[in-house]
Amino acid sequence: MPEAGERVTRLKEAVQILRGLFDNECFSYEGKYWKLDDAYNVPQPIQRPMRISVGARQPRMISIAAKYGDGMNGSGNLYAIRGYLKHLEPELEKNNRKMRDFYLSGFANVTITKTGEEAEAIYKKITKDKSIEDVRGNEFVGTAEDLIEKFRVAQDMGVKMMIVIPRANKIPELKEYIAKLRDEVFHRL
Repeated sequence: MPEAGERVTRLKEAVQILRGLFDNECFSYEGKYWKLDDAYNVPQPIQRPMRISVGARQPRMISIAAKYGDGMNGSGNLYAIRGYLKHLEPELEKNNRKMRDFYLSGFANVTITKTGEEAEAIYKKITKDKSIEDVRGNEFVGTAEDLIEKFRVAQDMGVKMMIVIPRANKIPELKEYIAKLRDEVFHRL
């Protein structure tokens, strides 16, 4: 397995190749790692332009997403989203792009609780080097009302889609959990 820096450079070239193939019937490319001579992509995608989202949270990957992608998929809580937006917004600006035209998506662990007290107990368990206030304000943990508020904050920051990972251990518990999220949170967003 190559070092991280090389893997990122290879991905950067791959995104450029995908963009070229999606936007052109015939495309050539020569980079450090990849070379294409008159490569054909037929039939062309129906979606125009074909959206490319790059999974990123670190500055170099965010830069690649902003320059070559149409969107970015990040992960984490509200604190993490704010963190990668600090890098993404200037990178988009540098490439003459606007946040409103960029598809920001993400995924996060979500825990819905019945009561605020139950949420507080979870906050205390997951607090490590952060204050309880930071955990309370940033983690996708809480009652339906808490989660609705947090998802709206993410939406206000520009997140257009969120894949949720429910914290549940067994299939029956997971089914119940997903139904509760659907009925008490998602239908209200």
